[in-house]
Amino acid sequence: MTTPEAWRSLEEAAWGPMPSLGPEWMGKSSASDSGYLLMLTDGCGVWGERKTADYVLEKAEEWAPCIEAGIKELSGLVLDEVKKLNVKVQWREDRKTMTLNLSSRLNDLAFKWIFTLNRLSDDLFREHWSVPLVIQMHHMGMLIKQLNTDLKKKTEQIKELTPDSKNNKTVSKTKKKDVIDASVEALMVEGNWTVLQDHLVNFPFIMKHLSSKRKRNFEESENLPGAAATTAATNKGQVNDKKKREEDEELERLEREKEKERRAQIQELQQGPPLTLSPNKKKKKKLNI
Repeated sequence: MTTPEAWRSLEEAAWGPMPSLGPEWMGKSSASDSGYLLMLTDGCGVWGERKTADYVLEKAEEWAPCIEAGIKELSGLVLDEVKKLNVKVQWREDRKTMTLNLSSRLNDLAFKWIFTLNRLSDDLFREHWSVPLVIQMHHMGMLIKQLNTDLKKKTEQIKELTPDSKNNKTVSKTKKKDVIDASVEALMVEGNWTVLQDHLVNFPFIMKHLSSKRKRNFEESENLPGAAATTAATNKGQVNDKKKREEDEELERLEREKEKERRAQIQELQQGPPLTLSPNKKKKKKLNI
Protein backbone atom coordinates (compact mmCIF):
# COMPACT_ATOMS: atom_id res chain seq x y z
CA MET A 1 0.00 0.00 0.00
CA THR A 2 2.87 2.36 0.63
CA THR A 3 4.78 1.51 -2.55
CA PRO A 4 4.93 4.25 -5.21
CA GLU A 5 3.52 1.91 -7.86
CA ALA A 6 0.28 1.55 -5.92
CA TRP A 7 -0.30 5.31 -6.16
CA ARG A 8 0.70 5.89 -9.79
CA SER A 9 -2.86 6.66 -10.83
CA LEU A 10 -2.76 9.74 -8.58
CA GLU A 11 0.27 11.30 -10.23
CA GLU A 12 -1.77 13.26 -12.77
CA ALA A 13 -4.54 14.13 -10.32
CA ALA A 14 -4.73 17.77 -9.28
CA TRP A 15 -4.47 18.89 -5.69
CA GLY A 16 -7.52 20.74 -4.41
CA PRO A 17 -8.67 22.44 -1.20
CA MET A 18 -10.20 20.48 1.64
CA PRO A 19 -12.51 22.91 3.46
CA SER A 20 -13.74 20.15 5.76
CA LEU A 21 -10.25 19.77 7.26
CA GLY A 22 -9.01 23.35 7.32
CA PRO A 23 -7.25 25.93 5.15
CA GLU A 24 -3.88 24.18 5.32
CA TRP A 25 -5.14 20.89 3.98
CA MET A 26 -5.00 19.77 0.35
CA GLY A 27 -6.30 16.60 -1.22
CA LYS A 28 -6.51 14.67 -4.46
CA SER A 29 -8.29 11.50 -5.44
CA SER A 30 -9.17 9.20 -8.30
CA ALA A 31 -12.10 6.81 -8.81
CA SER A 32 -12.48 3.94 -11.25
CA ASP A 33 -14.29 0.66 -11.59
CA SER A 34 -11.50 -0.98 -9.61
CA GLY A 35 -11.88 1.27 -6.56
CA TYR A 36 -10.66 4.64 -5.35
CA LEU A 37 -7.55 6.34 -3.97
CA LEU A 38 -7.56 9.32 -1.62
CA MET A 39 -4.50 11.32 -0.57
CA LEU A 40 -4.37 14.26 1.85
CA THR A 41 -1.54 16.54 2.96
CA ASP A 42 -1.03 19.45 5.31
CA GLY A 43 2.31 20.38 3.78
CA CYS A 44 4.27 18.44 6.40
CA GLY A 45 3.24 14.89 5.55
CA VAL A 46 0.92 12.87 3.38
CA TRP A 47 -1.85 10.43 4.33
CA GLY A 48 -3.67 8.07 2.00
CA GLU A 49 -6.30 5.38 1.63
CA ARG A 50 -6.67 2.90 -1.21
CA LYS A 51 -9.79 0.72 -1.47
CA THR A 52 -10.86 -1.93 -3.97
CA ALA A 53 -14.19 -2.39 -5.74
CA ASP A 54 -15.23 -5.15 -3.34
CA TYR A 55 -14.82 -2.81 -0.37
CA VAL A 56 -16.90 -0.10 -2.06
CA LEU A 57 -19.73 -2.54 -2.83
CA GLU A 58 -19.68 -3.95 0.69
CA LYS A 59 -19.91 -0.55 2.34
CA ALA A 60 -22.54 0.66 -0.11
CA GLU A 61 -24.80 -2.27 0.69
CA GLU A 62 -24.59 -1.45 4.40
CA TRP A 63 -26.22 1.95 4.08
CA ALA A 64 -28.20 1.41 0.85
CA PRO A 65 -28.94 -2.24 0.01
CA CYS A 66 -31.23 -1.29 -2.84
CA ILE A 67 -28.88 1.16 -4.51
CA GLU A 68 -27.84 0.41 -8.04
CA ALA A 69 -24.73 2.21 -9.24
CA GLY A 70 -21.30 1.46 -10.58
CA ILE A 71 -18.15 1.38 -8.49
CA LYS A 72 -16.83 4.53 -10.11
CA GLU A 73 -20.03 6.47 -9.46
CA LEU A 74 -20.21 5.37 -5.81
CA SER A 75 -16.55 6.18 -5.23
CA GLY A 76 -16.93 9.58 -6.85
CA LEU A 77 -19.94 10.31 -4.66
CA VAL A 78 -18.17 9.72 -1.36
CA LEU A 79 -14.98 11.45 -2.55
CA ASP A 80 -16.96 14.56 -3.45
CA GLU A 81 -18.74 14.55 -0.11
CA VAL A 82 -15.52 14.33 1.89
CA LYS A 83 -14.59 17.83 0.68
CA LYS A 84 -17.64 19.31 2.38
CA LEU A 85 -18.02 20.42 5.98
CA ASN A 86 -19.92 17.40 7.26
CA VAL A 87 -16.74 15.47 8.13
CA LYS A 88 -15.30 14.77 11.57
CA VAL A 89 -11.59 14.08 11.89
CA GLN A 90 -9.99 11.82 14.48
CA TRP A 91 -6.28 11.23 14.99
CA ARG A 92 -4.69 8.08 16.29
CA GLU A 93 -1.19 6.85 17.10
CA ASP A 94 0.46 10.28 17.14
CA ARG A 95 -0.84 11.42 13.73
CA LYS A 96 0.07 8.18 12.03
CA THR A 97 -3.58 7.44 11.28
CA MET A 98 -6.46 9.82 10.63
CA THR A 99 -10.12 8.83 10.45
CA LEU A 100 -12.73 10.81 8.56
CA ASN A 101 -16.32 10.15 9.58
CA LEU A 102 -18.57 11.20 6.74
CA SER A 103 -22.30 11.75 7.23
CA SER A 104 -24.40 12.84 4.27
CA ARG A 105 -27.57 12.21 2.30
CA LEU A 106 -28.24 10.91 -1.18
CA ASN A 107 -31.75 11.61 -2.49
CA ASP A 108 -33.08 11.90 1.08
CA LEU A 109 -31.29 8.69 1.96
CA ALA A 110 -28.83 9.11 4.80
CA PHE A 111 -25.55 7.32 4.58
CA LYS A 112 -22.23 7.20 6.41
CA TRP A 113 -18.74 6.48 5.26
CA ILE A 114 -15.52 6.07 7.19
CA PHE A 115 -12.16 6.87 5.64
CA THR A 116 -9.07 5.55 7.38
CA LEU A 117 -5.92 7.18 6.06
CA ASN A 118 -2.45 6.07 7.13
CA ARG A 119 0.72 8.13 7.07
CA LEU A 120 2.57 7.40 3.85
CA SER A 121 6.31 7.25 3.28
CA ASP A 122 8.58 10.24 2.75
CA ASP A 123 9.26 9.05 -0.79
CA LEU A 124 5.57 9.36 -1.64
CA PHE A 125 5.42 12.77 0.03
CA ARG A 126 8.36 13.94 -2.06
CA GLU A 127 6.99 12.42 -5.25
CA HIS A 128 3.44 13.74 -4.93
CA TRP A 129 4.01 17.03 -3.10
CA SER A 130 7.57 18.38 -2.76
CA VAL A 131 8.84 17.77 -6.29
CA PRO A 132 5.69 19.04 -8.08
CA LEU A 133 5.67 22.10 -5.84
CA VAL A 134 9.30 22.96 -6.62
CA ILE A 135 8.72 22.43 -10.33
CA GLN A 136 5.70 24.72 -10.23
CA MET A 137 7.73 27.41 -8.46
CA HIS A 138 10.46 27.09 -11.08
CA HIS A 139 7.88 27.32 -13.84
CA MET A 140 6.38 30.44 -12.33
CA GLY A 141 9.87 31.91 -12.00
CA MET A 142 10.50 31.28 -15.69
CA LEU A 143 7.20 32.94 -16.57
CA ILE A 144 8.11 35.96 -14.46
CA LYS A 145 11.52 36.22 -16.14
CA GLN A 146 9.88 36.02 -19.55
CA LEU A 147 7.37 38.70 -18.59
CA ASN A 148 10.19 40.93 -17.33
CA THR A 149 12.05 40.43 -20.61
CA ASP A 150 8.93 41.32 -22.60
CA LEU A 151 8.37 44.36 -20.38
CA LYS A 152 11.91 45.61 -21.00
CA LYS A 153 11.44 45.20 -24.74
CA LYS A 154 8.16 47.13 -24.64
CA THR A 155 9.80 49.84 -22.55
CA GLU A 156 12.60 50.21 -25.10
CA GLN A 157 10.03 50.43 -27.87
CA ILE A 158 8.15 53.14 -25.99
CA LYS A 159 11.39 55.08 -25.49
CA GLU A 160 12.11 54.90 -29.20
CA LEU A 161 8.61 56.14 -30.04
CA THR A 162 8.54 58.91 -27.42
CA PRO A 163 9.80 62.30 -28.69
CA ASP A 164 11.13 63.27 -25.27
CA SER A 165 13.25 60.15 -24.98
CA LYS A 166 16.99 60.80 -25.06
CA ASN A 167 17.41 57.56 -26.98
CA ASN A 168 14.93 58.56 -29.63
CA LYS A 169 16.46 58.29 -33.09
CA THR A 170 13.29 57.99 -35.12
CA VAL A 171 12.91 61.68 -35.96
CA SER A 172 13.63 62.02 -39.66
CA LYS A 173 15.41 64.90 -41.33
CA THR A 174 12.14 65.96 -42.92
CA LYS A 175 10.49 66.27 -39.54
CA LYS A 176 13.40 68.29 -38.21
CA LYS A 177 13.19 70.59 -41.21
CA ASP A 178 9.48 71.16 -40.67
CA VAL A 179 10.08 72.08 -37.04
CA ILE A 180 12.84 74.51 -37.96
CA ASP A 181 10.68 76.12 -40.64
CA ALA A 182 7.82 76.58 -38.19
CA SER A 183 10.14 78.15 -35.64
CA VAL A 184 11.63 80.53 -38.17
CA GLU A 185 8.18 81.56 -39.40
CA ALA A 186 6.99 82.17 -35.85
CA LEU A 187 9.98 84.37 -35.16
CA MET A 188 9.70 86.36 -38.37
CA VAL A 189 5.94 86.86 -38.24
CA GLU A 190 5.07 87.11 -34.56
CA GLY A 191 8.31 88.46 -33.13
CA ASN A 192 10.74 87.61 -30.41
CA TRP A 193 8.36 87.91 -27.50
CA THR A 194 5.88 85.52 -28.98
CA VAL A 195 8.63 82.97 -29.47
CA LEU A 196 10.35 83.48 -26.12
CA GLN A 197 7.47 84.13 -23.75
CA ASP A 198 6.81 80.46 -23.09
CA HIS A 199 10.46 79.90 -22.32
CA LEU A 200 10.57 82.91 -20.02
CA VAL A 201 7.47 81.86 -18.16
CA ASN A 202 8.77 78.31 -17.79
CA PHE A 203 12.30 79.38 -17.03
CA PRO A 204 12.36 77.90 -13.48
CA PHE A 205 11.09 74.57 -14.76
CA ILE A 206 13.63 74.55 -17.57
CA MET A 207 16.48 75.22 -15.17
CA LYS A 208 15.23 72.55 -12.82
CA HIS A 209 15.13 70.09 -15.68
CA LEU A 210 18.62 71.00 -16.82
CA SER A 211 19.96 70.77 -13.28
CA SER A 212 18.48 67.34 -12.77
CA LYS A 213 19.78 66.25 -16.19
CA ARG A 214 23.31 67.41 -15.39
CA LYS A 215 23.18 65.68 -12.04
CA ARG A 216 21.93 62.49 -13.66
CA ASN A 217 24.66 62.60 -16.32
CA PHE A 218 27.28 63.18 -13.65
CA GLU A 219 26.06 60.24 -11.61
CA GLU A 220 25.99 58.04 -14.70
CA SER A 221 29.54 59.01 -15.60
CA GLU A 222 30.67 58.18 -12.09
CA ASN A 223 28.90 54.84 -12.22
CA LEU A 224 30.44 53.82 -15.54
CA PRO A 225 32.57 50.64 -15.36
CA GLY A 226 36.17 51.60 -14.68
CA ALA A 227 35.38 55.24 -13.89
CA ALA A 228 35.99 54.84 -10.20
CA ALA A 229 39.16 52.86 -10.84
CA THR A 230 40.43 55.50 -13.28
CA THR A 231 39.73 58.31 -10.82
CA ALA A 232 41.42 56.43 -8.02
CA ALA A 233 44.44 55.67 -10.21
CA THR A 234 44.72 59.32 -11.26
CA ASN A 235 44.56 60.54 -7.68
CA LYS A 236 47.08 57.94 -6.62
CA GLY A 237 49.42 58.98 -9.44
CA GLN A 238 49.17 62.64 -8.45
CA VAL A 239 50.00 61.82 -4.85
CA ASN A 240 52.96 59.70 -5.90
CA ASP A 241 54.29 62.43 -8.22
CA LYS A 242 54.08 65.04 -5.48
CA LYS A 243 55.86 62.78 -3.01
CA LYS A 244 58.62 61.99 -5.50
CA ARG A 245 59.08 65.67 -6.32
CA GLU A 246 59.46 66.53 -2.64
CA GLU A 247 62.01 63.75 -2.18
CA ASP A 248 64.04 64.98 -5.18
CA GLU A 249 64.04 68.53 -3.85
CA GLU A 250 65.23 67.34 -0.46
CA LEU A 251 68.08 65.34 -2.05
CA GLU A 252 69.16 68.35 -4.09
CA ARG A 253 69.18 70.53 -0.99
CA LEU A 254 71.35 68.03 0.89
CA GLU A 255 73.75 67.79 -2.06
CA ARG A 256 74.09 71.57 -2.19
CA GLU A 257 74.83 71.75 1.53
CA LYS A 258 77.44 69.00 1.24
CA GLU A 259 79.09 70.74 -1.71
CA LYS A 260 79.13 74.01 0.19
CA GLU A 261 80.77 72.39 3.21
CA ARG A 262 83.35 70.64 0.99
CA ARG A 263 84.33 73.87 -0.73
CA ALA A 264 84.61 75.63 2.61
CA GLN A 265 86.97 72.96 3.90
CA ILE A 266 89.13 73.14 0.76
CA GLN A 267 89.29 76.90 0.95
CA GLU A 268 90.29 76.73 4.61
CA LEU A 269 93.13 74.28 3.87
CA GLN A 270 94.41 76.20 0.89
CA GLN A 271 94.02 79.66 2.39
CA GLY A 272 97.35 81.52 2.52
CA PRO A 273 98.42 85.12 3.30
CA PRO A 274 96.38 87.67 1.44
CA LEU A 275 97.94 88.89 -1.78
CA THR A 276 98.47 92.68 -1.98
CA LEU A 277 98.98 94.67 -5.14
CA SER A 278 101.35 97.59 -5.42
CA PRO A 279 99.47 100.86 -5.45
CA ASN A 280 101.70 102.23 -8.25
CA LYS A 281 101.05 99.32 -10.51
CA LYS A 282 97.84 99.28 -12.32
CA LYS A 283 96.49 96.65 -14.46
CA LYS A 284 96.47 97.65 -18.06
CA LYS A 285 93.58 97.04 -20.24
CA LYS A 286 94.22 95.76 -23.67
CA LEU A 287 92.23 97.47 -26.29
CA ASN A 288 91.54 95.83 -29.51
CA ILE A 289 91.62 98.52 -32.20
